[in-house]
Amino acid sequence: MYVFLTTQQEENGKKKKMKKIKKKAKRKTTKMMKNTEKNMMMKERKTNNTKKEATTIKEEYKTNEKNN
Repeated sequence: MYVFLTTQQEENGKKKKMKKIKKKAKRKTTKMMKNTEKNMMMKERKTNNTKKEATTIKEEYKTNEKNN
């Protein structure tokens, strides 16, 4: 047995579906944004570490030249 929905009920169903989809999309975007922020932080840390390493290598090189 089939139940025929009125146009109003169909529209309400569509609205509910759209709300669910929008909510899910919003959740996904916030998750993506958090991940991008985390990735940027990691990249910053990596660059900072490489900069520090480069400066220490330069300093070591200078001290070695002075000693020789």
